[in-house]
Amino acid sequence: MTVLSQLYISVENILASLTPSVSPSPEAGLPATNLTDSKRNKVCRVTGSPDPIVITAGSGTQYTMGCFALWGWNFASDVTVRIRLYSEDGQTGSVVYDSTALTPHVIIPWGDMLYGPDPWGDVYTTAPPELYAVFFDEVVAKSYQVDIVNPTATSVDIGLIFGGWAWTPTINMDLGQWTDHIDDSKQTRTAGAGLVTQAVDSYKHIGWSLSRMPKTDRETLAHLLETAGKDSDILMSLDPTETTRELIENQMICRRVSNNRATRSGLSFRSTSVEFAEI
Repeated sequence: MTVLSQLYISVENILASLTPSVSPSPEAGLPATNLTDSKRNKVCRVTGSPDPIVITAGSGTQYTMGCFALWGWNFASDVTVRIRLYSEDGQTGSVVYDSTALTPHVIIPWGDMLYGPDPWGDVYTTAPPELYAVFFDEVVAKSYQVDIVNPTATSVDIGLIFGGWAWTPTINMDLGQWTDHIDDSKQTRTAGAGLVTQAVDSYKHIGWSLSRMPKTDRETLAHLLETAGKDSDILMSLDPTETTRELIENQMICRRVSNNRATRSGLSFRSTSVEFAEI
């Protein structure tokens, strides 16, 4: 099996139960334990021109993994990230997954570059939080290591490490999937008619439908969504094989905000529509 050009979701961050170690040592007030907390202000910060940064964690328990993500980071454009999963605790045994050293950024491709403003090699920038996610064939692992080579940075923040099992439907989502970039900034007029904006960070709201789910798919999806509820973090990508700006726009760590409804769309098929909001 290979990663497909379609929807993937992971509803449980199994790495949140592990205790990560970070080298060089993070700042005392922004420790490594923040890597298991998805609050936006809970980041792990390493300062002093750290290069490389190495993050490790493990357990005596085996975990089935199909995705891994770093969220809420501020990496420079020249950074590379390498993710390795190991069959045994303590980063020992066999390497069961190796992402190799890759950029977490999306490089602006030739066809999308603006001559002049976008030098070759420039990357897309987005409103925080930044997300880098990889999806892969399922493996069984007990520990991981993340190597972040960040030559020009003097201070690096990482908000969350997410990893778990990923589900994808037999028949992909329908046409008509939508992504809203919601900006709740407040705008008012002064007495002199000037426009004043109280700016806040934006966030994404994504909705999709599956209208031809085999009954077994619907049972699996219903179980996953009900297990997660509306208070658990979910990693979602509408197409992890995408290499353009759409990769940034259509993947996020989020929570379900709609109800979990199922409709009989045929004797053998079920349908559902679900909405999610970025955390």
